[in-house]
Amino acid sequence: MPVPEDLVPFDLKHLGLVLYTDGSGSDSGGTGSSVFMKTNTEEFRYCFRNPDKNSVFRSELVAIREVLNIALDNRASDTWILTDSKSSIQFLKDWLNILDMWGSIYF
Repeated sequence: MPVPEDLVPFDLKHLGLVLYTDGSGSDSGGTGSSVFMKTNTEEFRYCFRNPDKNSVFRSELVAIREVLNIALDNRASDTWILTDSKSSIQFLKDWLNILDMWGSIYF
């Protein structure tokens, strides 16, 4: 899931840690998540398969969970997490209300 440099806003190109997420699904029901990490000195790609019949939405959330763990482990002073999943951002924005309704969520 390499991201072409011209798609990255100029302001982000030289910052400490930039993380990209993606979730995908196939017509046959397979799903996967991927993470791309770029620092000033290295790049890291991590792709993994999720359980069959998982939703793309859940796959997006799994990828976001993974980059949050990477960001916490990395402890960079500046961290940018980029995702194309508006629904995941909306879900996470209302996280506390959702936890109150459901009690707990696993993804």
